[in-house]
Amino acid sequence: MNKSSLKLNIIKIFVATMTLAAPSFAATIQVNSVTGAWQNVQGGAGVVFPVPNEVRWGTVTPTSAKSGYRFDGDAPPLFPVTIDVPFSLGLMTNYNQPIPSGSGIDSADLKTTVNMTIDGNPINNLHFTYTFLHDETPNIPGSCPVGSSSVCDDIEKLLNNTAQSDTFNIGGVDYTIKVIGFQIGNQQASQWLTPEGGTNNAHLLGIVTKSIRVPEPATYLLLGSTILVAMVAMRRKKCAVKI
Repeated sequence: MNKSSLKLNIIKIFVATMTLAAPSFAATIQVNSVTGAWQNVQGGAGVVFPVPNEVRWGTVTPTSAKSGYRFDGDAPPLFPVTIDVPFSLGLMTNYNQPIPSGSGIDSADLKTTVNMTIDGNPINNLHFTYTFLHDETPNIPGSCPVGSSSVCDDIEKLLNNTAQSDTFNIGGVDYTIKVIGFQIGNQQASQWLTPEGGTNNAHLLGIVTKSIRVPEPATYLLLGSTILVAMVAMRRKKCAVKI
């Protein structure tokens, strides 16, 4: 066996060993369900929860005449996700109705739960919570916030509209689901106005990223040992042939 053949065989062994050590990059990712529940509601009167993902307030009837918040997840049905491509997790709706003064809430927490799978591996109960401050403004001309488009727009403010994330390892690859936050249009929104008698919508966006873990020193030692053993075996074979 000549030197060229020996080198070629060593390279083949190295590539094969590295292939075995390296994790698979292709993965099928899908979001199976996204739900939201309102909790820790502060202030307000006539507060009711028609369904877990909706809260209404105001001392008026029927429920549809109350102001409120609602969150609708985008799954089910499940939908596929592409690495590094943002996607919508759900839609928040604000309802601004003319309710009696003093019956508006001060704040509420939205707890979202995401269930997904990666290559058939379930990743369940990923929780992301957002706190909303609410200003049920009085419908008095001259006291409305700047930018009002109605008699008096209500103000919704997010205390923590920043990225929240959770990381998990599948087959040697770290996958991170990052909930980017709420956006209106293409803009990250920490505060917005909802016109009197109208609604406003904000999408909750997410993104999945991945990173490869750097092999431990022991892994490199194993690779080096494998190549060394192969070199010794080949050299012995070469010497045996010469004899």
